[in-house]
Amino acid sequence: LDEDGDIPADPDYNFDYDADAGVLYIHSANDLVQFAANVNAGSKEYAGKTVAITTDIDLAGVPWRFIDTYKNGTDTDENTGSLKDTVIDGQNHIFYNMQVEGEGNQQAGYGKGFIGSLGRDDDITIKNLTFSSPVINAQHASYNVSGNFVGVVVGSAFADVTLENVNVI
Repeated sequence: LDEDGDIPADPDYNFDYDADAGVLYIHSANDLVQFAANVNAGSKEYAGKTVAITTDIDLAGVPWRFIDTYKNGTDTDENTGSLKDTVIDGQNHIFYNMQVEGEGNQQAGYGKGFIGSLGRDDDITIKNLTFSSPVINAQHASYNVSGNFVGVVVGSAFADVTLENVNVI
């Protein structure tokens, strides 16, 4: 973990990826966290791809730093990742015990959730996924924004978000 308690980005992480089909397979909590870390570090390689969840994932005790493509109030920064036209397909699996912590603009985004904030062009579809027992702790923002934007699935979006068969229990 880095000094902020995050798992650092690793552009060379060995994901299970089918380039012909454009599908990135997530088999574990570590895969999921590394995917988020890479997007948060500026990766644009997942744009237009399908991210397929292959198993139920328990995030208890895992430092979840939400996915954020609208860092520091911008989505045009070269260091901002992209999920434009990405599909996250849970394949009817469950994310258990996701916990998001954050005060103000800690973690760099305006929103808090599985996906904190999506930039203007990051139209995304999330489908066939259940969140069980999520916890989001977001204290009042100390910067020039009126409050926090909180959602289990998406905290804030400046893009089109399609949710299909997504549940919170």
